[in-house]
Amino acid sequence: MTRYAIQNDDGTFTIDSIGQLYPNVSFAGGVPSSTWLKENRVYAVVDDLQFDALTRRVEADPYVDGDVVRTVRLEPVTDFEAITNAYIGALQQEMDAAARRQGYDDIKSGITYLESSIQKFAAEAHAMHKWRDAVWTYGMTELEAVRGGEKPLPPLDEFVAAMPQIQWQGEDVAT
Repeated sequence: MTRYAIQNDDGTFTIDSIGQLYPNVSFAGGVPSSTWLKENRVYAVVDDLQFDALTRRVEADPYVDGDVVRTVRLEPVTDFEAITNAYIGALQQEMDAAARRQGYDDIKSGITYLESSIQKFAAEAHAMHKWRDAVWTYGMTELEAVRGGEKPLPPLDEFVAAMPQIQWQGEDVAT
């Protein structure tokens, strides 16, 4: 059910269904037109803000955001442990994605082929094992430098793009 907000004279909002806000008014199809909403200073309440591992949704006093009212805001995550988990998680996702492109479930399952008697699988497992160590060394070193104040926290996409790349057997260029 769509919620609507009426802005009161004191700047606060009353939020409820349109039928509760306007019990004596009927609308074609049960929904007010955008013109009627504007004329009566009524806003749809929309709280579908997109967030990621570096932001979080927090409850907020209702506020106007364009032509809607929101009751949540996004705030940056400031807890370094949560930030670290997000950055490390992004590296893990990239490693798992690379392993899946080679036909493995994830990098962990790929590395289980280290002792395989099938040379191709053993070579790919060795490449993943070596790469995983390089990625974790990169990630931990970079995040410790941030924690120590030696460098600023890079945007997540730049952090991931700078990670070491895997070199599959027979490739001349890392992918």
